Amino acid sequence: MYNKFLEKYLDYNPEKVISKKGGIVRKIISPVLRFVVPFVTPNSKLTIVRRAKLPRKPVIFAATHGFREDIEHTVVMAGRQPYMLIGSISQVFKSFDGITAWIAGMVLVDRTDKESRASAVSKLVRALELGSSVVIFPEGTWNKSPNELVSGLFPGIYDVAQKSGALVAPIATYRNGKKAYGITEEAFDICQYGREEGIQILRDKMATMQYELIEKYGVENFPELPVCAKSGTGQV
Repeated sequence: MYNKFLEKYLDYNPEKVISKKGGIVRKIISPVLRFVVPFVTPNSKLTIVRRAKLPRKPVIFAATHGFREDIEHTVVMAGRQPYMLIGSISQVFKSFDGITAWIAGMVLVDRTDKESRASAVSKLVRALELGSSVVIFPEGTWNKSPNELVSGLFPGIYDVAQKSGALVAPIATYRNGKKAYGITEEAFDICQYGREEGIQILRDKMATMQYELIEKYGVENFPELPVCAKSGTGQV
C-alpha cells in the first residue's frame, strides 16, 4: 500500500496541514482511540502509575521513547487529543500506521530536509494555537542505550514552547516483558530558563521518571523488533 493522500502533510505551509476543523474532529475521535489502545497493544498492557493534573489549555507533551508501543501508550498517558510529531516517512506512507497517525493527528517531518524541520515547529505551534496539545519525542529516536536513562534531547521543543507560550508536561513510559508503565508529570514553563538550561532540566525530569519506573518494576526486557520501527518519531 502507498498512502499518497498523506503527501500533502509534507507541505511547508502550516495552514495547509493543520486546521481548526481538523482539530475539532480529532478531539471527538480521540476518546475512542484511547479506548481501543489496550486491544491493539496486547503485548504491553499499560498501567498508569501516576498522572498529574494538567491545565485545561493545550500543553506540549515531552515523552520518552524506547519500545514499539510507547507511542500508543503516550497518547493514553496524555489523556487528551494531541498532534504527534512523526518523522518515519516510510512507515507513514507505506503502512496502515500512517492512516492511524493521520486519524489521531500528526505533524509529519522529513528529517533530511532542513526546511521541513523548520516548518514542523510552525505546524506544532499552529496546532497549539488552535487549541490542540502536541506530543514530541525529543530524543528523536529510540533510546536503546544501557548507559543512559534518557538520550540527549533535540532543542526544538524549547522553540515550540517559546513561540506558543505552552507549558511542557513530561511523560515517561517503560516496558518490562508484557507489562508497560507510565507517568505524566506536572506541566512546567521551560522558557523560564535559558534554552540550554531548560532542555537539561527537561531531560533531568524525564530521566527521574524513567528511573522511578525501572526501580519499581524491574530491569527492562525488550523483544526483538523490526529495524524500521526504531526511528518512528521526528526531531526538531
